[in-house]
Amino acid sequence: IQFHGAYDPRVKGMPIADIRVREALAIAVNQDEISKTLFYGKALPLMPPRVLYGQDDIDSDYWVQFCKQFYAYDPTKAKKLLADAGYQNGFSFKLYVTPQAGMDYVDKLAIIVQSYWKAIGVPIDVKLLESALSTERRNKGDYDIFFQGGGNHVLEPAYQAVRYYHSANIPPGNNNSSYTRADAILERLVTSFDP
Repeated sequence: IQFHGAYDPRVKGMPIADIRVREALAIAVNQDEISKTLFYGKALPLMPPRVLYGQDDIDSDYWVQFCKQFYAYDPTKAKKLLADAGYQNGFSFKLYVTPQAGMDYVDKLAIIVQSYWKAIGVPIDVKLLESALSTERRNKGDYDIFFQGGGNHVLEPAYQAVRYYHSANIPPGNNNSSYTRADAILERLVTSFDP
């Protein structure tokens, strides 16, 4: 589980704003079991955000091992992290889910994750949303957390960097972190030179 948009200033004060809570929720989910059951053992390995397995110029094997260790299933540690963050009695929230074309598994995945999080004291209310309503809520910041199946990503690094970190793409764009200090570097990155 990866929490894109967790650095969005609009989540300040929510449990998800605490890195310990995000780690707890991530390691409370048995990724291997989900891969074997929901995806019949055919799921691609977990990779860092915006990095795909087999992508050119990426040491996929290194990142697969890193993610396996970092996101290793450990509900006991998850409960301790929640307690350390001040949520020893857990908390609850709404998880908005938007399945997209070709990704009809997303709602099933949300139900599976719901059971894992409930086991560590974090019951969630899963709400299915159509894509247009999901985008509208995301742009307004009107959500606790949302799950959205992503389609094929353009693997060109400059495209990804500009899309997710340039201030021109602060919501309603995809810069959910509202990061603003990379514009000059990103603009140089996409500048073409005429030899």
